[in-house]
Amino acid sequence: MSNRVIACLGLGLLAVALTVVSVTGLARHASRKNEPYYSRAAAIRPGMTEADVVQQLGDPAQTYERETAPQHYYAEGYSYRERPISHKVLIYFGGMDMIVYVYLDRQGRVEDVYMGGS
Repeated sequence: MSNRVIACLGLGLLAVALTVVSVTGLARHASRKNEPYYSRAAAIRPGMTEADVVQQLGDPAQTYERETAPQHYYAEGYSYRERPISHKVLIYFGGMDMIVYVYLDRQGRVEDVYMGGS
């Protein structure tokens, strides 16, 4: 083989190796990106106030109250646990592939939390 062919093969292998390394790095970065949000969402407990939840997770992407919510209020493309809204539900999307439903009672306190993916 000529030096030119060997050089081209070497460059090709180097390009493949760099692609694999960069894709792996991006995947690790994406999964770590959810970790802080997951920890904050997992800390939401029954009895916390709506203000506590907003302080922990920020403003919800969607809010539904029992009286005005559609029958199927769940976010399309994400997992859910079928459950009626007793008073209000706050819906959060976290990071790449996470959804959090926070159910509040009439006193504005957390009564249930569901975390899932898409």
